[in-house]
Amino acid sequence: MSAPIPECLPGDPGDNCQPIQFEILCDDNGPFLRRYQVNCDTGAVIATIDTLLDGVTAYVPVGTVVVCAETAGTTVTIRSLCDLGSGGAGFQDTFLRVELRDENGAVISSFDTEADGVTPYVPVGPIDFDCDCLECVETELSARREHFVGVFSWALPVGVVRFTVKIRALGGVGTVTVTDNAANTTPMFVGDEESWGNGDATLVLPFTVDGADAGDIVTIFYEVQI
Repeated sequence: MSAPIPECLPGDPGDNCQPIQFEILCDDNGPFLRRYQVNCDTGAVIATIDTLLDGVTAYVPVGTVVVCAETAGTTVTIRSLCDLGSGGAGFQDTFLRVELRDENGAVISSFDTEADGVTPYVPVGPIDFDCDCLECVETELSARREHFVGVFSWALPVGVVRFTVKIRALGGVGTVTVTDNAANTTPMFVGDEESWGNGDATLVLPFTVDGADAGDIVTIFYEVQI
């Protein structure tokens, strides 16, 4: 029996088509991992990449390739994560973490790739799961989320109606200071989360957020009137 090729839904408006798909298969030597590169416009499989279960070591199948009966309970999970320590301030990289889990959900092995699902990626760290704007809703507001690590200075853009600052520790305790247009300062520490702005009331400029320590990790969420 030959191994099946995963289906892709070309042109699906829900973006269900994944350009990279993974499957655990078996040959005469046992289980290995096959990675399918898919053209989401046509649904065609462009290429296949075979590796050991570590997702890194290249592998050439031996004999007949089939679906493994003994690994029926093993699943492949792909998570999109955010590397807060990469890129410039406010522009952190997203990457994929591929995890192989047993029937109990325990991770057997995992590896990281760039967004293409092929190129190996080594996170700078720390790693966060909320790269996308989880608070975003379909309203007349356009939501933004920016990440900062270490010493930085951020100024509230024109037209902002609300934003949230989130602090996390990076190898130590850092502090952040929020300053409003009247020069009132609010110190924020690891774990703090506060909000300024209310409904459609635009905040008065200037309004700044400053990080003063290499251990500061800040997520700023804000909304712009559109």
